[in-house]
Amino acid sequence: MTYHQHEPDEVYTFGWVGMRLVSEHSSAAPHTTVYHAYNDQSYTPLARIECTDNPLNPQRAIYYTHSSLSGLPEALTNSEGEIVWQGQYSAWGHLQR
Repeated sequence: MTYHQHEPDEVYTFGWVGMRLVSEHSSAAPHTTVYHAYNDQSYTPLARIECTDNPLNPQRAIYYTHSSLSGLPEALTNSEGEIVWQGQYSAWGHLQR
């Protein structure tokens, strides 16, 4: 019997404070961490902050979250106000695109 041991292609690590996702990190991008900013009284994210701590090319990017009244994110815009992601949901909350 032969066993093949292999590493997963990508591993995600998530940081939570209560019911809020505050950070995420992927093994595929070891120098990049994503942070999520919230209003003090809400579980709806206000912004997504991507930080790349590569010593040769450090970068920061802020994307602002536009959410529906129910808290589902509908769009992300960059600091210039351009839409970089947009989603549409079914009546039951499934992402359609």
